[in-house]
Amino acid sequence: MNPFRRLREQGIIGMNERNARYIQVHNPRSRYPLVDDKLRSKALAEAAGIAVPRLIGVIEANRQARQLERILQGETDFVIKPANGSGGNGIMVFSGRVGPYYRLSNGALLSLDDIGHHIANILSGMYSLRGLPDKAMIEERVQFDP
Repeated sequence: MNPFRRLREQGIIGMNERNARYIQVHNPRSRYPLVDDKLRSKALAEAAGIAVPRLIGVIEANRQARQLERILQGETDFVIKPANGSGGNGIMVFSGRVGPYYRLSNGALLSLDDIGHHIANILSGMYSLRGLPDKAMIEERVQFDP
């Protein structure tokens, strides 16, 4: 039997169908900017009493990236992501430190300069929804309960 048919019979639908049947029907287009910007979404969630990861910092300009060492002081588990990113692109998940290096969740080690370069890419709009300049969010990494 076709695996897609089996999934369908179990009630599992694809992303395009989900968007067409549920997202677009129940969410006015005028509200999209509220959720397209992760900083705005975070503020709305907090105002509604919904738990969200702690915001460590926001970098809006390259000159602010020079403060990265200060912003990350004492942080070992954190995530850097574009505020207006799409599809998870541009997200870096950090899970520790080794000396001056920060460990990505895949084990790779990055220097502050490497992280600063990635943030510059985020600011340039490399990962944003429409290729427009963006902001870099730094949040605590969510730890899931096994």
